[in-house]
Amino acid sequence: MATTILFSGSSVTANNLGNQGPELTDPPYIEYSNLMSDLPDDICLRISNKTEYIPSTIPGGGNLFNGLSGEFGQINVKSATEVDLEFLFINKTSEEPFIV
Repeated sequence: MATTILFSGSSVTANNLGNQGPELTDPPYIEYSNLMSDLPDDICLRISNKTEYIPSTIPGGGNLFNGLSGEFGQINVKSATEVDLEFLFINKTSEEPFIV
């Protein structure tokens, strides 16, 4: 059975992928809460980097655009670089992984 995930209406509750900001006091990942989905309400999506993350360096942009872009989650990566990302669903109450 497929699970539907919609970012429209979700919230970015952490935005500091790889400790690159823009919210430098947040934990080192991007976290989306209040996903419009078939998932329970206390489940969030947490994205962390497994290899070095280098954001794009567009003036006034780059990591500032990480998070949400309309109905889409967004992660900016510098041209000619790559990053391995881990997408993990977490139960916010227990901090345990949630299997989809």
